[in-house]
Amino acid sequence: EGAASGELAAPAEGSLFGALEGLLRHLLCKYDSPMLGAMAGGFTWTDGGGVAYGDGEGAVIVMCSSPGIRLALRFVRVYAAVGRGESDVAACKEHLTPNLTKKMIRLLADSGSATVPSPPELEVPKSIHHVQPDSVRLASPLALMRAAQVAALGG
Repeated sequence: EGAASGELAAPAEGSLFGALEGLLRHLLCKYDSPMLGAMAGGFTWTDGGGVAYGDGEGAVIVMCSSPGIRLALRFVRVYAAVGRGESDVAACKEHLTPNLTKKMIRLLADSGSATVPSPPELEVPKSIHHVQPDSVRLASPLALMRAAQVAALGG
């Protein structure tokens, strides 16, 4: 039992994400855009590469690593910029990478969900060298961006 057993850390309740989405849109969004759904993962995604805290009774919180936080922050900045009314293209080129084309950015906007996504289901780390399953990495906003890039290039 506990961190050594490898049980899954449960994501928070779904109703919290509706409240989070309402708060984000209220605070950050003067304008609506399909890009907001693709970028909203920056608020909830975690790579599970940080420290795991447990209360000794089974509840475990797995933190995001520092590089994971920096990655998520880039997508959060795009969310805020687009919500302020900046163009999707300008925001993505400024905060993500200037090498994105308009087609890549359009495909990225189309790939997002209409709501704030739930965080990925993490494994409680068994050691300092624990690697989370591929589903965690593939749930990241970066994975959405890479998939849009590949699709735009005909892959």
